[in-house]
Amino acid sequence: MNHLNPTATKTFQSIINRLNGSRHIKINNVPEAFMPLSVEFLYETTIASQPARIYSLSHYYRQNGDLVPDPDMTFAVLNSHPTHPEGPQGVFPLTYQDSFRYDEAVFPTGDGNWKQNPKLQASLTAFANLWLKNLKHQQNL
Repeated sequence: MNHLNPTATKTFQSIINRLNGSRHIKINNVPEAFMPLSVEFLYETTIASQPARIYSLSHYYRQNGDLVPDPDMTFAVLNSHPTHPEGPQGVFPLTYQDSFRYDEAVFPTGDGNWKQNPKLQASLTAFANLWLKNLKHQQNL
């Protein structure tokens, strides 16, 4: 699996640290200028025999009274990745959703294993690296 680059990983860690024990928060450091960022701890699991924590980062807008993701991504934070000894031990994008589509690049198979679409997962990682760079500047993180 492709993991976030070091800059995006640092930004992701900064965002996750803001949870400070809570299961969800909203970051809105620039009201009215950009959509707030919703951050949520979803669950713990095991991926490739390593403990992992699953988080979502989302922007939402309201359309006809409904909240619409733009985008909503889930990420796995593995706890023992050798190339990231500081902070999160590897952050891997799993899914992407917006008002037009839902993509699962890495997903549980129901028997305790996980399946991956490597090309899609690489694409989600590239998008997440750019999105986190933008979030850092937009939300003054």
